[in-house]
Order: sequence, then structure tokens, then C-alpha cells
Amino acid sequence: MQKHLLFLVIFLSSGCKIGSTGEAMIEYSLYARGTSQSASFTSTDGWDITLTEARLIVGPLLLCSHVPTFSKSGSDSLTECGKVMGDFDGATLFDALSDHEQFLGSLTGISGQINSIFYDHGYLWLPTQGEVQLVNDDLQGNSVTITGSATKDASTFDFVFSVPLIPIKKGLQTVMGVGVDFEGTPSTKKMVIQGDPAYWLRNVRFGPLYDMGTSPLILTEEMGTYNIVYYGLTTSAPLDFSWE
Repeated sequence: MQKHLLFLVIFLSSGCKIGSTGEAMIEYSLYARGTSQSASFTSTDGWDITLTEARLIVGPLLLCSHVPTFSKSGSDSLTECGKVMGDFDGATLFDALSDHEQFLGSLTGISGQINSIFYDHGYLWLPTQGEVQLVNDDLQGNSVTITGSATKDASTFDFVFSVPLIPIKKGLQTVMGVGVDFEGTPSTKKMVIQGDPAYWLRNVRFGPLYDMGTSPLILTEEMGTYNIVYYGLTTSAPLDFSWE
């Protein structure tokens, strides 16, 4: 309960509204599902990639009424939540190479139209905090771990990508204003998050990593690929959302 209240501080402090009378309180299960086909794919620079592990922490997560746009004027922006329609105050690890639905927790909220989603990956940076807060340490301070091998002709190397997906600014979420279109009702049974590791790595060029001459290649913050992986997981709809 304490974590739930702290999470809502972000939105209350920015003028967001919580549900009013006439709306039903609802609760349903939250699941995550990976993409097994991502275990093998070809990179943008022609390397054959085989993934042996892809695990991601998801949460906390907020459902919002605001319709996101790219306008920078007024309240019509990607950072506006509008009315809080529901939230998941946990942060749970899931296997992004498994097609099976994995239970993350319960999502609580109110009935009504959901137009956007805001979420983090195991970190929170509340307006009242001087520093970011880690809320899930299953990956030793990281939000995602992806391991595998890359092969091209006779060249091959192993790699480990472990990255903490931290909000870029106090009071913001790591991923903001993801557009969705769903009306939550008392009959809503579950929400499913879909992740695709091959899509997360869509802009990674493995040739320059091979040229470093290290196997396994351990990704570090000093490497240009570090930011490519970070933004691959936080921009351009890295997760899909659906309801039943």
C-alpha cells in the first residue's frame, strides 16, 4: 500500500485526477508474454543472432485517460496522464523468450476509457526524491538482461547486454504516453503485455562489437551500443498491450 501511494504522488502533484463517482472499481490480472521466435533473428548489419536469455522487469505501470499527441503546447502532450484509470504498483521480472503468459500481479482501477500507458522498469523517480529508487533488484540493479551469440561467416562471439532502464528526469516515468484504446469494465479479466527482444535490438550493429575482440562482449555504459539498447527498450512502442 505504501508503494502504491508513493507512485500516485507523481500524478497527483502534476494535476492528474483519480476516478470520480459513477465509475466502478475494477481489478484484474496482469500478465506478460514473450516471443520465442526472437531466439533467432538477423541483425540490421547481417549477423545471425541466437538469444539464450532475455529477461525484463516491468512495472510500476499506470493506465491513463489522456490521448497522447506530439504537441508541445498546453496540456496536450505525451507527459499528461489526465485521469488515472488504473495502476500496477509492483515491478516483476518475466522471460521475454517464452510464449507462455506469466503472471505479474493484479491491476486495480476504475471502469472507463484507457488511452495511454505510463510505466517503468523496476525504478521510480518521484518528484519528492533526490535520487532514483530501485524497487526490484532481481537483475542486480539492471532492468533487462539479454545474452546470446552473434555469427557472420566464420566470425562469432558471445555477448551480454544488461542495462538499468532509469527515468531520464525526476518525476517522469521511463516510458510515457504509449497510446492504447480500451474501455475497462467490471467484466475485464486480464491485461497482457507482449515483449519482442528482436525488436528491442532492432538498431544494434553487431559488427563493431565483434571488432572489439572480446568474447563474451559485456555491454558497458561507455559503448555507443549501450544507448541503442536503452532506447530500443524505451521508444517506438517496445511493448504491446492487450486486454480480455
